[in-house]
Amino acid sequence: MADVKFSELDILSAADSGDIFAVVDTSASTSKKLSIDNLFGTVPVDVRVTDATDSSSTTTGSIRTAGGIGIVKALQVGTTSTLTGVVTIAAGLAPDASDGAYLGTSSLEFSDLFLADEAVISLGDGGADVTLTHVPDVGVTLNSTNKIMFNDASQFIQGVSATVLGLGATDEIDLTATAIDINGTVNASGLVTVQTGIVADAQDGAYLGTSSLQFSDLFLADGGTITMGDDAEVIITHVADSGITLSHETTGDNLPVILTLESSEAAVVVDEVIGQVDFKPTVGSADGAAVCAGIAAVAEGTFSDTNNAAKLSFKTAASEAAAEKMALSSTGILTVTGSVVPSADDGAALGSASLNWSDLFIADAGVINLGDDQDVTLTHVADTGLLLNSTRQLQFNDASQYISGTSATVLSIVATDEIDLTATAMDINGTVDMSGLVTIQTGMVPDASDGAYLGTTALQFSDIFLADAAVINLGDDQDVTLTHVADTGVLLNSDNVIQFRDSGLTIGSSADGTLDVVADTILDLDAATVTLTKAGANQVVKHATDAYDLAFQQADGDTVATIHDGATSATLVTNLELVAAAKGGFGYKRPVYKSTSGTADETVALTMAHSGALIQVIGSGYDMDYTLPAVASGDEGFHITFVISTVFSSGKNLEIATNGAAADNNDNIFMYMNTAGTSGVDVSGDTVITTTAVPAGTMIRMTCIIGGTAEQWVAEVFQPSGTAATTGTAPA
Repeated sequence: MADVKFSELDILSAADSGDIFAVVDTSASTSKKLSIDNLFGTVPVDVRVTDATDSSSTTTGSIRTAGGIGIVKALQVGTTSTLTGVVTIAAGLAPDASDGAYLGTSSLEFSDLFLADEAVISLGDGGADVTLTHVPDVGVTLNSTNKIMFNDASQFIQGVSATVLGLGATDEIDLTATAIDINGTVNASGLVTVQTGIVADAQDGAYLGTSSLQFSDLFLADGGTITMGDDAEVIITHVADSGITLSHETTGDNLPVILTLESSEAAVVVDEVIGQVDFKPTVGSADGAAVCAGIAAVAEGTFSDTNNAAKLSFKTAASEAAAEKMALSSTGILTVTGSVVPSADDGAALGSASLNWSDLFIADAGVINLGDDQDVTLTHVADTGLLLNSTRQLQFNDASQYISGTSATVLSIVATDEIDLTATAMDINGTVDMSGLVTIQTGMVPDASDGAYLGTTALQFSDIFLADAAVINLGDDQDVTLTHVADTGVLLNSDNVIQFRDSGLTIGSSADGTLDVVADTILDLDAATVTLTKAGANQVVKHATDAYDLAFQQADGDTVATIHDGATSATLVTNLELVAAAKGGFGYKRPVYKSTSGTADETVALTMAHSGALIQVIGSGYDMDYTLPAVASGDEGFHITFVISTVFSSGKNLEIATNGAAADNNDNIFMYMNTAGTSGVDVSGDTVITTTAVPAGTMIRMTCIIGGTAEQWVAEVFQPSGTAATTGTAPA
């Protein structure tokens, strides 16, 4: 390339990344080349970009890299920055000054804010006088007595103290809900205004005022009523500009209740005239009980017995225009020899709303008949109780709440919403059938240990729900417990186990730090991958008993690897046993076998299970023959090592033959031998290696390279001395 002078350049084009600059090293009088790419491989200090045009693209900006930008020092950005990916911050995000930056704008809001457990939102310059702290799985806490305000500072919610929550408003607090449940005392210092009404939460369940705290006045509108009695039987009604009416409500008819005062004594008022009264007051006078009989109600006045113990007063039509009335007043006992009946059906009452009888005495088997046709009967059962006839109901409040003998064997207790049974203990001696939800405030226990069950073999519960840290106790002495560990799992106590089918299949912990999984025969791990996840330490898989092997098999039972234990005495084939003193193994430990020929041409047939083993050959006065296993295509890699520990007698040999030797002659052995410096030789076509008078210290390593009907083996023979091994097509 020819030199170019800058004075000769008319137009300067943009540099490509591969363009080369020439750099002269004045100290060495040499030139070096520098490309755009390696110039900006590391951005040098004080590189300035003066392009003042903002870019919203990742391909047209002033600085562009394909692999990202790594910045060691602080980053200063002089104008708005747009990040199209996720921004990850390792330390924190802070403004350059207090009250100096904001998150989002009035038109560009963040979608969500995610904070970790126990995160704190601090508000206020410098001291962060207001904080909102996350309480995991509960809510948020506003610190101290700070307020959550609405509209302005006069409307707020505030924790006034550790026990008092305050709600403040300038004029009114509006609680809008179908029902508002207040469980504590309400103290209102101002006027309480009610738009609809005030009712008790249950019959006879609330009161107005107390014996020591009374209301000053009660104001009712024209026509207002005061209703008394559980069945609203007594009603005081205001009559505008007139007075009040006292009445008795019975099956929809208002019966008059008259209050009469005579000589400062209240008289019992009886509707209509009684023809005759046998009046027997009991007094403590010397002459005994006086009897007043046959007194006719013919005039208005008052009559008394000689002891002034009884008074009989009359009011006739002359003094009571509405109807004839007779008032009977007595301080003694009224004895009736016949019956007391009203003058007409449903025409009289016993007692009144303001004058109640103290007791009612009825003889054995007495019957109280109710209804115009006596359709309800209460019959006394002597020394037992009361009998309500047929399937009649004992109702409470209204017809929806009652007790009834539905049939000769079924008693029904019915309520619209709830039946409240209150007692220290309730004993139910039969089967309980509940079609709704059962709510228990304290607990549920059987009447004796091992005395009850939950569900049956045919009737099972669908689910069991237990709270955080709940414990399931099992056993008469609670020796086994299952404890819930919140957000983690369940904890089985001590060294107890979970059994499957029987005691032979268990999971447990025999000691702290140990998890035991026990199976009689097979432990089945059904997963694509089984991972040992212990971090920061080596992991060990071992047999629990020192005298047995650990084998790895395929699904068909073929062993592909065995971790041998040197103490194993079992033999895989005749005249091949593990060396008791050696430690066989897997990986850096190999299984070690030994064999000695005890008969002429004794044959040891090796199997695929011997792969990787080392066989100690003990030389003797007999030939020793080994047959390699048949290696199928795809099973290449079988390897075994023979070491001659003791020299054979003169003329006795060791032979190692492939499985097809003297049969198909398709197998090949490629032998590489080193005998005092002899190089390897190719013995292609031969299938048997024969050594004669093999010296001690000889090693023969056999490896199958190609399996199938035409196996190919590599034999590595190392002899310290003696006659070199030879090959042939069949054993000698």
